[in-house]
Amino acid sequence: MSSVTAEQQAEGLVLHSLRGRVALVATVAASAMASLDATVVNVALPHIGEEFDADISALQWVLTGYLVALASLILLGGALRYCRQQKSKKRVVTFVCDTGNKYLSKMYNDFWMAEQGFVERPTHGDLSDLISHRAEKGEVIMVGPDDTLLTAFKRMRTGDVSQLPVLSGEGRAVGIIDESDLLVKVHRDPAKFNDLVKGAMTDRLETLSPAANISDLLGVFDRGRVAIVMEGDKFLGLITRTDLLSFLRLHMPK
Repeated sequence: MSSVTAEQQAEGLVLHSLRGRVALVATVAASAMASLDATVVNVALPHIGEEFDADISALQWVLTGYLVALASLILLGGALRYCRQQKSKKRVVTFVCDTGNKYLSKMYNDFWMAEQGFVERPTHGDLSDLISHRAEKGEVIMVGPDDTLLTAFKRMRTGDVSQLPVLSGEGRAVGIIDESDLLVKVHRDPAKFNDLVKGAMTDRLETLSPAANISDLLGVFDRGRVAIVMEGDKFLGLITRTDLLSFLRLHMPK
């Protein structure tokens, strides 16, 4: 095993040296591979979610797992190289990332970050402030009346939600479908997953305008419904009990 000479130690990573050129090429190649890998996985994520019924946290771990593994190996490789260069016994401590499904999946989840108050969202001073997934920003997980129940189920699993708004092609709310509606249809015959959403959805909607107050919202919850916020014919989003609790927690006295 060759030892590190004093000249090599003094030289370090100089660009015009062989070691410097090799390090530069390796760094550029690694960055390009990481960027390409992230791009390919991003394109495939929607299909991965539907095929494997993966929720948001699982999909985020698929995306970040490669980079976390790379970062862990860089730290470990650097520690091993340092150890080989030592002439006496030393205790060396390094870090190796764990699965990351507890914190990385949260860090890259915009909705979780907003719920925890780490990200500020524009406010309007009305009920629309309670909507976590806003239609005007394309955040609503929804189905159409002509989608299948299987599609609705997969989107519930991917979005980690128990109900979905049913929107027409014009973006108008025509119904809502939840896990109970799915169970009623498919519990005796799983082939019913191929039936259309419009045959299982509830079209008796509880709608509120953004100008409604909290007591109106609580009345909807008391009837066992989810509040659909509409501004005229424009669908803004859903408000669930969890949305209300998250809003109240963020505004509790310090």
